[in-house]
Amino acid sequence: MKDTKHLRFFSDEDGFNTYEPTKEAKKEIVEKLVSISTIKEKLRFLEKFRGLIILNLTLLSVSVVILLTHYILGTDYPIARFSLYLLPLFIIHLVVLLGALHEFYSPVFSKVILLFLGMGSVSLFLLNFDWRSYTEWEYDQNTKQAMVILDRYHKKKYPTENNVRLNVNWLFTPSTNFYRETLDIQWLAPIDRELEEGVKGYIYTFTEEFSKLEKQNFDTLAEFENTHTILVRVIP
Repeated sequence: MKDTKHLRFFSDEDGFNTYEPTKEAKKEIVEKLVSISTIKEKLRFLEKFRGLIILNLTLLSVSVVILLTHYILGTDYPIARFSLYLLPLFIIHLVVLLGALHEFYSPVFSKVILLFLGMGSVSLFLLNFDWRSYTEWEYDQNTKQAMVILDRYHKKKYPTENNVRLNVNWLFTPSTNFYRETLDIQWLAPIDRELEEGVKGYIYTFTEEFSKLEKQNFDTLAEFENTHTILVRVIP
């Protein structure tokens, strides 16, 4: 009997046939076993880190959507408080990533990273902490004081005038209306979002914007250097 590609045939003295794989067959079997083992190992890896993979794909998808909406629709990038919806996603991703490093790479390495991240977060918080204001609304930290000064000045100088207008930059509209209600400033008219020129009453805005307004006679009630804002009374 002839040999084939995968088997070699032997006959003994009694006429019994035996079979033995050829070298090529053995090599092919080993390669297939290695290939199967590699596939199983990859499947185990994917199963083990499925959460991390899903989170990576989610972050990638969100990033692509943000870029597409920016370039196609012209929407702004999510910054400051408008990007807070991304924070939980990044925190979950960080936790899962550290867990993967702890299990797959080195527990010590993941703990060192966690320690540095914790120290960095605490340091940034302490360096930027401020009792008076939040970074996003830092310009508003003197608004309450300005409204108190305004109320005292008006009641002392013009106690009979009511429904007086306060002109503000639109950024100060929510806070000035809030303090108008909470401080019970009844003589002051509701404040809108338009800063008009040539209007009687009071003005509270940024000093740079005030310098560009039409020149009028006015009394300066207060000027705040840290927020670069000014409160004045327009004199008719």
